Order: sequence, then C-alpha cells, then structure tokens
Amino acid sequence: MECKKCLSLLGVFKDGELIGDAASPVKSHLGTCPACSAELEALYALSEIITSIKAPPPPDGFEDNVIRAMRKPARQFSFIPSFTPAFFYRPAMAMAVLALVVVTGVFYARKNTAPPDESYAQLLISDAELREFDSDILDIFYGEI
Repeated sequence: MECKKCLSLLGVFKDGELIGDAASPVKSHLGTCPACSAELEALYALSEIITSIKAPPPPDGFEDNVIRAMRKPARQFSFIPSFTPAFFYRPAMAMAVLALVVVTGVFYARKNTAPPDESYAQLLISDAELREFDSDILDIFYGEI
C-alpha cells in the first residue's frame, strides 16, 4: 500500500471504522512505514487533546435568556415585503389567480379548437392541375412561347 492511500485511511482506521480485510493492508503498512505510524500517533495525541478540552461555562443569565426567547411568539416568514400595506395582499392574490385562469383558458381554448372543415385530402391538387398552374405562371412571367 502506498503512503498516500494509507494516510487517507488513517482517520477511519483510528476510529475503528475499517473492519476485517479493509484494515489489514493499513495495519501491515503501519508496521513497515515509520512516517505513517508517526502520523497515526499524532492523530491519537490530537484526539486526546481535543477530548481533554472542557467547554467554557455559559454566561450568567444564559438560561433565563433562552427561556424568555422561547416564550416569545415566533415571527412568521413572508415572501411579500413588510413595507407593503396590509390591504394590498388579498386583491393582489385575487388578481394573480384571475390572470392565471385567463392565461390557462386562452391556451386551453387555442389547443382545443376544432380543425377546419376541409380535410387534408381536399387541399391536395392533382399533378395535371399542378402542371397547368405551372404553365400559367410561366406564361405570365415569360409570355407565351
């Protein structure tokens, strides 16, 4: 195992999260590599230092401040800014819903319009009619030849 791979697994190994076959390559590498062994010892020492640090005591009155804050009613979040007058909310919402209904109705009506009475087959013209039309157009542009 390379040192780079071993070093990336040292934290997990120290915490005992590598089990069985996954831990054996790390153990064998630590037995042969003094640099990685020293890194593991540094991790253990750092762990001991961190666990030995005690949390500072809370400031005086902290408990009372927390209880007082919990008794206050929670502020409700609003997407509409607070500078907007209260009488604006209901009409604005009603107008938004009305606009949505109108737009939806327009798109629905446009989508569901009935097809024209003429079918596609009636719109097609025969080859003979097309040739006659082409010759008429050519006569108009070039004159009769």
